[in-house]
Amino acid sequence: MISKILKYGIAGGAAFVLDFILVYFLFAHTTLHYAIIVPIAFLFGTFLNYGINHVWGFKETTRSFKKGYFYFLQIALVGVLLTLAFMTVMIEYMHVDKLLARIIAAGLVFIWGFSANYFLNFKTHKTKSSKAKDMLQ
Repeated sequence: MISKILKYGIAGGAAFVLDFILVYFLFAHTTLHYAIIVPIAFLFGTFLNYGINHVWGFKETTRSFKKGYFYFLQIALVGVLLTLAFMTVMIEYMHVDKLLARIIAAGLVFIWGFSANYFLNFKTHKTKSSKAKDMLQ
């Protein structure tokens, strides 16, 4: 599990760099609110994150790329909502800088993203119950 956390962290780090560059650029060159900017950047980062995790971090997954990405996006949706909630508290109530709030939120949401993907999305073997569940979906 440690190697999975490290690989997920590296993939997430690459995705966060892309996300953060987009956030920085959009803050600097637009007047959009962070509640609009963060989900846009998060979507790009999520696509990169899933691609890296599917082919490297969790390459032994039994889910197809397309089906896994669908689940990954659902988990990411919760992640972006958590990110926005953390950022709102930090920016609006604690008066933390927007970019610093984004960095802190990313660290907090990392725990959610890894746990949900490890236990729910990137399956590595089929049990009778998971085969039956997949047939129903």
